[in-house]
Order: sequence, then structure tokens, then C-alpha cells
Amino acid sequence: MVVPGTVHADGNVAVGDGALTVNEDYVQMDGLLSVAGGTIDIKGNLRIQSMDANGGYITGTGIFESKEGSIISVGKSLYINTSNSMSGYIYGTLTVAGDIKQTSTTSFCPKYVILNGTEKQTVSLAGSTSVIRTLELTQETKRYTFNPNPCWDNLIQLEGIENTADGFKYYEDGAWATQEYKY
Repeated sequence: MVVPGTVHADGNVAVGDGALTVNEDYVQMDGLLSVAGGTIDIKGNLRIQSMDANGGYITGTGIFESKEGSIISVGKSLYINTSNSMSGYIYGTLTVAGDIKQTSTTSFCPKYVILNGTEKQTVSLAGSTSVIRTLELTQETKRYTFNPNPCWDNLIQLEGIENTADGFKYYEDGAWATQEYKY
């Protein structure tokens, strides 16, 4: 199914093992967005948050879940501002070309995230128990900002990049450079 505009979901949406393409933004304000082995391709932003009467974004009650084998592609940024925990809900592969910004303090723990943008990307997780289980980077480390740093359990990086006890070590312009972790 292809949706030409923005989706504002105020209830459950189940993709199952099928496919959903949204050509603009997808906003899950309330209820559950679920994919069980299928694909979701969102050309714009994925927002797990609600909207106020003026069109501004506020804390919602939406939840996003994916089963093993699911692929969720976000062409822009992922915003998480929900009063519900999403720990143990996201088992599929999540690709994000923009930023990941969590403003709610509930748990967000996706199993596998690929940051596949071409510009600088920021990951900001506000939940004290939020963590990306495996994070894959497709650019040089200097093109990312993480808060907290690290915000992952396992990291997959480009060749020529090493994880050290204190930060990243990467090869750039003929020399090794270091980016320290910031806690």
C-alpha cells in the first residue's frame, strides 16, 4: 500500500508481513504501529508522539513495534515522545537517514539500527534505560553526535574505524584522529 501524503494514526495500524510506503511523514499519536516481517518505508519523518490543537508536537501514547525480519526505513528523522515504554518492542531492522531524538524518558531499546544518512546525524536518547542494542554507522565517525555517548551495546563501523576504551579512533586524511566518549 502506498500513501501519497502524511499519515496521522490515532489507533492501531498493523502492517503484518506486507508493505507500507508513506511518501511524507508518519505520526503515531496513539495506539500501536506494528510490522511483523513486512516493510515500512517512510520518506519523511517517523513521529511516535501526538499533536496539540495548533499542530505542535506533544507527548503521546503511541507505541511502535517490529518483529524479527521486519525492515523499517525512515527517510528523514525519528522522533520519540510517548508515555509508553518501547523496551523489547523493536526487533526488526530500523534505518534512519536523519536524526533520532527521544524527548520522553520512557525506555526505547531497538535491536538493530542503521544510520544511513549522507549528512551529519545526531542520536539523542532521553530515557535513562534507553539503548540501541546494535548500531551500524555508514559514515565517518566525526559525522555523528551521540547523547549519551555511547548510546549502544554493540557498534558496527566503517573499515578504518576502531572502538577504544575512551572513544573512537578513525583514519582520516592520512592520519588517525580520536573522538572521545562524553558521559
